[in-house]
Amino acid sequence: MYNSYRVGDKMKIKLILISLICLMIIINPGIFAEEIDFTILHTNDEHSEIVPHSPYLDAIQGDEDTSYGGLARLAGAVQDVRAERENILLFSGGDIIGGTPFSWLSSQGYGPEISIMHQIGYDGIVLGNHEFDYGVETLIDFFDYAGYPETLEETTILGSNIYSPENYQFQDYYKQEEIIEIEGLKIGLFGLIGRDASSIAPDPGELEFEDPIVEAENRIENLKARDADLIIALTHSGLNEDKELAEEFSDLDIIIGGHSHDLLREPVTINNTDIFQAGEYLEYLGIIDLKYNIEENHLRIESYELLKLDSNIEEDQNIQEEIDYYIEVLNQLIAEETGGRFNDIKEPIARTDIPIQKEPYGAENPMGNYVTDAIRIIADGYLEEDVDIAFLGNGQIRGELIPASNTGDLALYDLIKPATMGTGPENNYGFPLVGAYLTGEEVITLLEVAALVPEVQEDRHFIQFSGLRYSYNPENTVLFNIPFIDFPVPTTNAVLSAEKYTGDGFQPEDSNEYETFVEDELYYLVTDSHMLSLISLAEETIPWLDLKPRDSAGEPMEIEDIDQYIIQGEYGNLKTWEAIIEYAESFESGDQIPEIPDYYQASTGRINEVESVSYNQVIIIILAIIIGSIAFFKIKA
Repeated sequence: MYNSYRVGDKMKIKLILISLICLMIIINPGIFAEEIDFTILHTNDEHSEIVPHSPYLDAIQGDEDTSYGGLARLAGAVQDVRAERENILLFSGGDIIGGTPFSWLSSQGYGPEISIMHQIGYDGIVLGNHEFDYGVETLIDFFDYAGYPETLEETTILGSNIYSPENYQFQDYYKQEEIIEIEGLKIGLFGLIGRDASSIAPDPGELEFEDPIVEAENRIENLKARDADLIIALTHSGLNEDKELAEEFSDLDIIIGGHSHDLLREPVTINNTDIFQAGEYLEYLGIIDLKYNIEENHLRIESYELLKLDSNIEEDQNIQEEIDYYIEVLNQLIAEETGGRFNDIKEPIARTDIPIQKEPYGAENPMGNYVTDAIRIIADGYLEEDVDIAFLGNGQIRGELIPASNTGDLALYDLIKPATMGTGPENNYGFPLVGAYLTGEEVITLLEVAALVPEVQEDRHFIQFSGLRYSYNPENTVLFNIPFIDFPVPTTNAVLSAEKYTGDGFQPEDSNEYETFVEDELYYLVTDSHMLSLISLAEETIPWLDLKPRDSAGEPMEIEDIDQYIIQGEYGNLKTWEAIIEYAESFESGDQIPEIPDYYQASTGRINEVESVSYNQVIIIILAIIIGSIAFFKIKA
């Protein structure tokens, strides 16, 4: 009796369990279907951040280390994830070079960024606009250094909408699509450089760029025809273009993005497509844990984490040894560039108690003031004529001056890094500074352009100034946008006042040393060669702006002759990064390390937004008066 009761009880339990299982299957038929676990690691906009930074000295001194990034830390973090998980994919959203002096090594036949990223085990990297900073031939040498094109099968370089002419050598160095298999799961991969990014690629040679939406359609169709279960796009397009891509294609599962440097703490989901982006400069490693249900053909995100690559991450010592080698190579290059004056990127050059920041964005900021003051004041010392104005776009100022936590020191590396972009006619190490004249009337036009830029462009186009102050009404910048092409027609009535600084050195906020610009008088301006070419392009794009850089006789300069207007420094072409260093050294007092003044802790009223009656409001009022008058006279008649 006792045993039969136990048997019956067990049977009831089994029946209950079977019923529950059947119910669960009815509710969710795929619950017991086979699932594949995999993890995607991702970075973007690495920009040659080979060593920890912001500040670099913290990583060296080690007492109170607030630095982040660096490829040795990245390698350590990737190793830690691989030790805990299986089926790891590692991707980059592009712009792996350009932004620190390490990028200069590519023109010396080295490729430290791609070589180390290949060693870390990147599976896919999309080409960004800064990969073309030094031209296609240098880019080929860069990839050759890491064993390409043979290495292409291990770390795939993607440029789906980049097309090479027939027999163009670079066509062997990248692919337009790829299939990666994990436990039988076929993952289709393609990579796009966006419209904005391709439009500002400095030197793409004979390469041509297809519209990313058109190319995405081709690639998705191809990958589906190749039986891809999932489709992932690596894009160097920016978040807005990524959203457009996701809205267009429902078959796209994941976008790993770059270009806009957005730190997305949660994925942006549009049309069942998840968009990820991990900020900039290797501050974070994105970690996406995923499950793919084979029976349901369904992908789901299990978790997402942004891992801070700070001093808590143990560096990979093999990678660090390789980085130490590149540091020595870079030191030799800098010694050659500065006539032996500097030969160690770790050398403290100046100090400041508080960071000199590049905030607020889209406005005058302390870092913009420091760099443009450095350009104006240092260039003035090398020229016979007085420099009246200096200006530079935020895109050419690539960082801030962050002092060491325990000493306040700024290393040579920290001072060089904000201005390493571009090339010059003598070498490939930064844009050279160029001088040109504008009339007083054209200076005001330049300020109108500067007022217009933040209304229609991204922050990188905002223009910082030294040697003047002005006020403008942002509501007066655009009269209307031309339909279909979305082209803004400027009012050229946004600037309310503008004055030239007449004092020496930096311009104190409470100074009275200002005078108004004289319409037909010539003023000498200094900027870098890239910025001057953009100003010339603005005049060509919007002819009624009447903005023509001139020579000392007041004759318009030809942009192809720009090299003859380059300013010469102590060791050849004067570069922005050299001006930044020399300006820091100018604050030297006795035997003490130079200390940058507290003046550069805040904005100082150079660029002022002012609320007033807008130009459009005036037009509306005038039209209302005209329409009202016509109506009145019609009624009276």
